[in-house]
Amino acid sequence: MKLFAYLAYLGTNYSGFQKQKTGQVTIQGVLEETLKVLLPDGFILKGAGRTDKGVHARKQAISFTIHHAVDLEDFRASWNKLLPQDIVISSLKEVPDSFDARHSSVRKVYAYRFSFSEKNPFLVDVAFIKKENFDYSLYQQALSYFLGKHNFQNFTSKEEDIDDFCRDILISQSYWDKDICVSKFEGNGFMRRQVRMMVGAAIEVAYQRKSLSWLEDLLIHPSPRRTIKMVAEAKGLTLEDVLYE
Repeated sequence: MKLFAYLAYLGTNYSGFQKQKTGQVTIQGVLEETLKVLLPDGFILKGAGRTDKGVHARKQAISFTIHHAVDLEDFRASWNKLLPQDIVISSLKEVPDSFDARHSSVRKVYAYRFSFSEKNPFLVDVAFIKKENFDYSLYQQALSYFLGKHNFQNFTSKEEDIDDFCRDILISQSYWDKDICVSKFEGNGFMRRQVRMMVGAAIEVAYQRKSLSWLEDLLIHPSPRRTIKMVAEAKGLTLEDVLYE
């Protein structure tokens, strides 16, 4: 029997989603440790993708196999009682055995949030940057450059990629929600640190420390590889959704 779940979490206290061999606390590690209580006869869990250390999720997706039937709502409630306050299973359903949380997904949606206001301990998913010399129009223009199919090898720390670092970005735009700038990205996939590097590059352009032509050149002429060093702070990034057909 295979189950599929959406979960939400604050990544502040975790070393990313994927389980580590070094003993670091991760989202997957906590999920598996709590599942062992409910499923002592074993299971295999897979995530839709990795989130970096300190990155959050509103709708991360996982699938896992179990060896006996369960009441889904009772199981979800019991699992949530075992999980810490900053991780919650929001939905749970049975799926075909052929379903895979990672490989069956068709698109992912991320949002990056930042504010010019003073630091606020209650805004755990918002980064804070200086307003001085920040040109929001340039920031919006920079984001628009990421739209479409590009080789993003200069915007990821990933060393190798089976798709030659090519991704198709369907949405790359920003808007203001009160005093918080929300930058939304939707694409067929994102690589390690890709969204944070895209935002980091756009912020550099907004501060006029880099030009739009610099950004365009990194996308149009990805080789030789020139991986950028601008990486936006992890706390501002949230995996908003994993979409399936």
